[in-house]
Amino acid sequence: MLQEQMQALERALENAAGSGGEEDIDVLLKKYTLLQERYEAGGGYEMEERFARICTGLKLSGEFLEAEFRTLSGGEKTLACLAKVLLQNPDILVLDEPTNHLDMSMLQWLEEYLKNYKGTVLMVSHDRYFLDAAATRILEVEDGTAVEYLGNYSYYLEEKERRRQRQLDAYNRRKLRLWKRQSRICVPGPRRLIMRVCISGRLPCRRGWIGWKKWSVRKTRARECG
Repeated sequence: MLQEQMQALERALENAAGSGGEEDIDVLLKKYTLLQERYEAGGGYEMEERFARICTGLKLSGEFLEAEFRTLSGGEKTLACLAKVLLQNPDILVLDEPTNHLDMSMLQWLEEYLKNYKGTVLMVSHDRYFLDAAATRILEVEDGTAVEYLGNYSYYLEEKERRRQRQLDAYNRRKLRLWKRQSRICVPGPRRLIMRVCISGRLPCRRGWIGWKKWSVRKTRARECG
């Protein structure tokens, strides 16, 4: 790795400075400069800064960083995996229950980190307060269908109820129109009358009721009923 090569050259420069070999120092400095330029162009210094931020935010101590992965507890392994994927900084960051094993300060740090993340973050979480703070879109998947809500979790709950109510109102209006059309009843007889059932009320429907159960009937002279 470039960072390891740079560290080796730094040690060589220290030894050369101690021995007074100016020619060796010049050669080593040229090599070090070339490696430093490559390291900077590859985002090495940005990764170092990001690594320091992640270690601070997730409270990763030096002892934790030196430990072997197999010796860590389940919660510590989850934390290490979270730190790794954040350090990789992918264009699409996928997180599954990222708030597990985080204390309050670590959770607040993660919220702010994700808010400022330059890529796309796709996360699954049962923590509604975390989703309220970090999410800007909610995708609901139900019965093989995905529905998008442009807002945080609280907006999703409110908008879902508004959409459900609009659908129910539209369904009830259709049912009411249907009952009104079916209310025209032709009555056979010498003075053929039409019974008009005026509906104001609660009619049974498949998903609820419309209004109240009030009925009134009025008779009018009918046109010829064929």
